[in-house]
Amino acid sequence: MDLKKLEVLLRAADNGSFVKTAQDLMYTQSGITHIINNMEKELGFPLFIRTNKGVVCTEEGKRILPLVRQLRNVNEALQQECSLIRGVASGNVRIASYSSIAIHWLPTVLESFKLDFPNVHVQIQEAADIAEMEEWLANGYVDLCFFSLIRSGPFEYIDLVDDPMMVVLYPGHPLAKKRAIALEDLKDEPLLLATNPRGLDYDVAKVLSEVSFTPRIEATSNLDHIIFSMVQHHLGISIEAALMLTKYLQPDTPYRTAVLEAVCTQAQRYPAYLASQQMERQALTEMEQEVFRLMAVGKKNEEIAAVLHITVRTVKFHTGNLYRKLNVSGRMEAIRRATELGIH
Repeated sequence: MDLKKLEVLLRAADNGSFVKTAQDLMYTQSGITHIINNMEKELGFPLFIRTNKGVVCTEEGKRILPLVRQLRNVNEALQQECSLIRGVASGNVRIASYSSIAIHWLPTVLESFKLDFPNVHVQIQEAADIAEMEEWLANGYVDLCFFSLIRSGPFEYIDLVDDPMMVVLYPGHPLAKKRAIALEDLKDEPLLLATNPRGLDYDVAKVLSEVSFTPRIEATSNLDHIIFSMVQHHLGISIEAALMLTKYLQPDTPYRTAVLEAVCTQAQRYPAYLASQQMERQALTEMEQEVFRLMAVGKKNEEIAAVLHITVRTVKFHTGNLYRKLNVSGRMEAIRRATELGIH
């Protein structure tokens, strides 16, 4: 079956919507419907139940989804291996992120990444909150995520950037002269707050959960420029992450900012990539696992190359991938880390 069709199936299952799938893959909705209908005819059973609210996988569809994901991953691994043979690093990296991180911070990171890996295709998906990103990561929809706040769960978190919460005020506001503002200072202040499809911005909601008073929420919007326009017109003050404010922090901006100092460390933002232990095991290709097994019994690069009938250069390439995926810097650390993850 065409791998592009399988990607349509996976996206539709994850999205629960043909409309969003069409937007993600730059198809028409009728094109997605046509592909799914043809797949159902080819397979001989329905894949989705169509409803007014979207689509839901049938039991038959749910049974084949894990196999379809494996097929997609194997194909990507095959493409990467072929690229390695040709001496060109390629493949796909699927990233989930908040829109603020994707817009204001991630492009700088990707600029450097693309210089080193020009043939790697990057796909970025905007998520509403951490829960959605964790779900995508767990089911293999994305490879890594950038977001804020460390949570418990089967994932590894790596801090990248300290991004404190800020208070945004108009000039002349009584608090505008302060460099740092305490949570209690926000009592009775009209708040203009950012939202996402699921409600208040996750980090803002976390901040407000720490206060001992009932916040006075004057207005909300999912558009940053509306929030700042209302601040400019003295309708209230806002709470935003410093990272998101980057493009607004100009000398002539008609408002002021101050660090929200009383916020507990858990409420600070740390854009971070995460990878679950399960994902790390899946990320190792068959060849990388073979290299690791030989490495674990003390084989040197030359010996590994001879056993696997590959060049020493190729062994070094796979070893580098192992170190990167396991987040280690050396051979002994890689063996210890892989053992912890159950890679044998």
